[in-house]
Amino acid sequence: NTIRDIEKLGLKLTDSKILATVRKSELNKLLDNFEILEISPLNVKQIEDISKKWLPKNNNFISILDKKPYKDLANRPIFLTFLLILFERYQDLPTQAHEIYDDVVHLVIKEWDEHRDIIRHSKYSDFSTRKKVKFLSEVSYLLTYKVKQKIFSSKILQDIYLDIHEKYNLPSEEMKEVVLEIESHTGLISESYYKHFEFSHLSIQEFLCASHLVHLPYNSDTIKYFFEYPEPLAIATCLSGDSGSWLANLVLNHSLNIKSFSGRKKEFSASMFTLLNRLLIESPNFKASEELG
Repeated sequence: NTIRDIEKLGLKLTDSKILATVRKSELNKLLDNFEILEISPLNVKQIEDISKKWLPKNNNFISILDKKPYKDLANRPIFLTFLLILFERYQDLPTQAHEIYDDVVHLVIKEWDEHRDIIRHSKYSDFSTRKKVKFLSEVSYLLTYKVKQKIFSSKILQDIYLDIHEKYNLPSEEMKEVVLEIESHTGLISESYYKHFEFSHLSIQEFLCASHLVHLPYNSDTIKYFFEYPEPLAIATCLSGDSGSWLANLVLNHSLNIKSFSGRKKEFSASMFTLLNRLLIESPNFKASEELG
């Protein structure tokens, strides 16, 4: 009804214009005689301008942010605001990227609306913040290693939802409603184009995937993941209770040795290089380990 009224009003205007804003997922049709525009991510110049206005007496924010592995988060206003608040408080940004990812996930799920005095009553009262994080982590894991896609259709999401919904006490027939609620509540998943979705940042998808991965037992799939996409394994190393033991269990696993992959030496070397390079970026806390040499 609202859309029909706006269209009727628009047809009667001669000198005025209508500007209507709406969440992407909630606009399911094109409005007659309206031009559809989408808000782009912040560019480098805009990030610099905002940071200078926020921190007029401190110009180190951009140079420090540029050295962090999570600098790509700053292209969304909500994440840039969070990073600016952190820097304003501590005059620095955390070294370990997974701490930022964890904070950002919880921020956009719960804290952001609370700070703006907005209370959204979930249609699914038992779908708490903790369950949403676990649900999104498993979705990310399945998309990353089973479906192997970063942009996924609503059909793929429906298949995943139907596969795991019972674990989270979610109704099987209301997949679309739950997905749209997660998007409108969090901003972690967004609609990239009609009935296709993606995580707002690849680093967030990798972190959520690692959050699920770190709780799974080692098996032959872990070795497959090492060759297919080692980055989440590096983040899982950071998230584990003992980073050294977790890494040792992976790289010293009897199923993962160079003799077993004599015909895949280049692939083995490339995956190991990617894993170690990401570990350098993520900066896990290792203790001295005889097992790791």
